[in-house]
Amino acid sequence: MFLGALVFKNSWVLLLCYTLFLRIRYAQSAFVRQAFQGLERKGDALVNDARVPDGMRNGWKIGKDVVKKVREATSFLDAPANGAAGRKTQ
Repeated sequence: MFLGALVFKNSWVLLLCYTLFLRIRYAQSAFVRQAFQGLERKGDALVNDARVPDGMRNGWKIGKDVVKKVREATSFLDAPANGAAGRKTQ
């Protein structure tokens, strides 16, 4: 009962768990990294349209900066665990 209340009543805990899961998958999977790069390219293409308001462009830039700072702060997840030079990809 406590676990159900913790996970389903407080959406921030679920959001935190899902964010951590995505960050770990990003560190381990070339496919996930490529998917995020594709999303970034599509987002850049959308906000570079002349019809998009400046506020939307600024919001997109700030969002990308925040994500990059979080990635840099958690870059220890990207290092190989056993000191191997290569990384296993999908």
